[in-house]
Amino acid sequence: MNVRTLRRWAAATAALCCGLPAAGIVLPISFELDGVGVSGIPDTWTPQKFIAKSTGAVTTETVRGADPDSGVEIVFERTAYRDFPVEEWLYTIGNPTQHNSPVLTNVMAADIRFDFDAPPLLWHATGEHDDPAVNYSFVRETLPAGRIFHFEDSGGYSTWRAFPYFRLAGNQNCLTVAVGWTGSWTADFSFDGTAVRFAAGQRGVRCFLKPGESFRTPRITVLRAGDEPSGVKIWRDWFRRYILPKETDGSPLRPRLAGDGGGNGPLYVNETAQSLLECLRRGREAGFKFDAWWIDAGWYTTAQDKASGMALEDVWYIVGDWTADPTRFPQKLRPLADELAKDGTELVLWYEPERVHTRSPQYDKVRSMLAPSPVDGVNRYDLSRADVLDYLERTVAASLRDNGATVYRQDSNGPSPANFWHELDAAQGENREGITENLHIRNMFEFWKFLRENAGIKWIDNCASGGRRNDLETLRNGAVPLHYSDVGYYSFIDKQRCHHMLREWFIYYKNIYQHDCTGGKPDNYKTVIDLAPFTTLAMTAAWPTEWSAEHKYVSDWNAAKPYLVNGDYHLLSGERFAADSWTVSQFSAADGSGGVVTAVRNPDSKEEKFRVRPQGLNPDGDYIVGNLETGASFPASGRELSENGFELPLAAGTGAIIEIKTAASRQ
Repeated sequence: MNVRTLRRWAAATAALCCGLPAAGIVLPISFELDGVGVSGIPDTWTPQKFIAKSTGAVTTETVRGADPDSGVEIVFERTAYRDFPVEEWLYTIGNPTQHNSPVLTNVMAADIRFDFDAPPLLWHATGEHDDPAVNYSFVRETLPAGRIFHFEDSGGYSTWRAFPYFRLAGNQNCLTVAVGWTGSWTADFSFDGTAVRFAAGQRGVRCFLKPGESFRTPRITVLRAGDEPSGVKIWRDWFRRYILPKETDGSPLRPRLAGDGGGNGPLYVNETAQSLLECLRRGREAGFKFDAWWIDAGWYTTAQDKASGMALEDVWYIVGDWTADPTRFPQKLRPLADELAKDGTELVLWYEPERVHTRSPQYDKVRSMLAPSPVDGVNRYDLSRADVLDYLERTVAASLRDNGATVYRQDSNGPSPANFWHELDAAQGENREGITENLHIRNMFEFWKFLRENAGIKWIDNCASGGRRNDLETLRNGAVPLHYSDVGYYSFIDKQRCHHMLREWFIYYKNIYQHDCTGGKPDNYKTVIDLAPFTTLAMTAAWPTEWSAEHKYVSDWNAAKPYLVNGDYHLLSGERFAADSWTVSQFSAADGSGGVVTAVRNPDSKEEKFRVRPQGLNPDGDYIVGNLETGASFPASGRELSENGFELPLAAGTGAIIEIKTAASRQ
């Protein structure tokens, strides 16, 4: 591969593991101290004490150094994966002295050159967006010499109107680069004719460190592959093994069918213990076996909140006291949790711990822990403080235990967090920009760790007004982005593009089977589009007891389920997701034993047939190809399928799931 700079650096750090001197090492980082540029760890800082720790195929190496003038210390950490072409790095700047440090600026977690012999293609994307037509859109652009491509988040949400994941594709060379930071970030790419310079870090940093204080950079992840399709496959394999939360047996998080008992009004503001137990009973009687049960916002809403003058659909917004409404849930949610536990069903419970509404009874009690001034009736905790972290850990962990929740769902709504971080920085005086955010994010991960270890939490659903915090550092902390967007619920064309992106990058996400937009009848078009590893069925008491649409959906979902997480993903149609196109995808077993093809012909498409050429099959294997919608099937060899494929006819506005299994497995 033509990335000599990165290889030289990796070889240098590997040599240190053998006890060679640390002087002269080139590290891919830079920053400024009182306006003086620092690249890597200068020799005058006496880089030393290299430590190597290995866990399985993962090796973490550390280089330390200290500024002889100011006493500022730097700890650089590099992680290498021997089973994947992936390496990561981050560094921490600390102040162990008794005086304030020089002012830190331009703190770049990455400042490195990747060799390319020609202008590469830069793949970049929009994260979650309030416009469904833009939501999770992506593009490839040639990176011409002399031009800087600049990217940054919006409002302190890492994937809000931006996407901190990139690919650089050149001749037989593709780099995948991720900026892992849950707040404000910046990333620049520029090509000078021989190399691409990549620079990234936390955005807007200008701060000194108080005695004993430290500053941590984003984590940078780099994956090397020969081409873009290989890069996508390797990313999914690596993500599944090292990032996706694990079951108790160590396997990747399995797909789940979830029940959703809301329906007596907006969200859960009117539900009671009896109504939820009744919804569960109806679901069981209908024959559904739920892996999880979903409860979103509103379970804490009281009669006083409803009398506040806010519209009923907005009253859930009054948050801050994480106690189940005692009138509706006199025993909290424990009776529901205990009933669910009889079938091994997880209880997913919604919280929003960072925000406190001014109308919440908690507001006056915790006011000293909040940012200086509310915005639009809400405020946020100053989670950069250790005492606030301790309070939230104890409060939320106790609530989770009391309610019997086993999956913690954290949301973040209202004004963007950057508004409050800036206020808290300014309250400390000059030259403290960026420090509140840095400490807040680090403490949020400590908070999650505490909940996993002390509240019986198996895994975390990370939400932020939809999918605004889906950076890699967040997801590696035991979280998955179930609720990937707050827009486009019924935009079935745009959802095809969103789901393609989610399958390539995150694997695991949630979707709702749209009973209310199919008239309660099976709809193979929406079924195919709605397939997701975590899928919910609304067990609403207000709906009739006819569940044929749900049963058909669950049957199709069960056929696809073995491959949605553990299989390879292929987009068999082009990257055009439009009303007049087809979208055809495949999930294939890694061992070549088969998989499923999902296809939709969108309503305005004039193309009556699509030739499907499945991938990932054994050329010498014998397979049975079956259409789950029509019941038709035919035999074919793996070579015939991959080379010639088969024609799939569909009426406009319909879909199909094609199951491919080895002939032996069908007997």
